[in-house]
Amino acid sequence: MAPLRALTEDEVFLDLIDEMSPGVLKIQTPFLYVLMPMRISS
Repeated sequence: MAPLRALTEDEVFLDLIDEMSPGVLKIQTPFLYVLMPMRISS
């Protein structure tokens, strides 16, 4: 995941609610990355 490669922190927090809600990656410094779910039908 590209945003994680740029971090120098060792601890990352991942907040999830369920499989269809956005998730959030946070660290202790001013950094916030929103993960948006995608439904792919095959």
